[in-house]
Amino acid sequence: MALAVVEYFVESAAVPHWKNQSESLVWAGFLVVVLGEALRKGAILTARASFTHAIQMERRPQHQLVTHGVYSICRHPGYLGWMLWCVGTQVLLRNPACTLIFLVWSWKFFAERIPHEEKILLEMFGRRYRDYAEKTRLWIPLIPSPVLLDPRARIV
Repeated sequence: MALAVVEYFVESAAVPHWKNQSESLVWAGFLVVVLGEALRKGAILTARASFTHAIQMERRPQHQLVTHGVYSICRHPGYLGWMLWCVGTQVLLRNPACTLIFLVWSWKFFAERIPHEEKILLEMFGRRYRDYAEKTRLWIPLIPSPVLLDPRARIV
């Protein structure tokens, strides 16, 4: 985020007309930020105790497979929401370099995290998770799902 602040102030001083153009871009960024925050908060409120910031390696007694609410339209709404919020803040600030950097960085992070987490979810919830994954989109492009790619993936 420090890089984003630096970019904003450097561009404001060096090329101020970049920051004063396209009010529609500001509104688009704002809407993406609001959508991202709503998705993330919706994921937290829907999953309740099943939502954690750390990937759970073992199933806890209160750990439930959440498939309702925002989870009925997106398998990882917290991740998608964070990614939208993150990139949307840079669009809102009209930071072209950080928009691209934040997009690539967050995609790379989730491209590693999501397949790892989905393998664990498949082990924890078996056929229930596979069925859920087959009917619910990820919405983050180009991230492979081990659940959907490998029909022999371990089902408990």
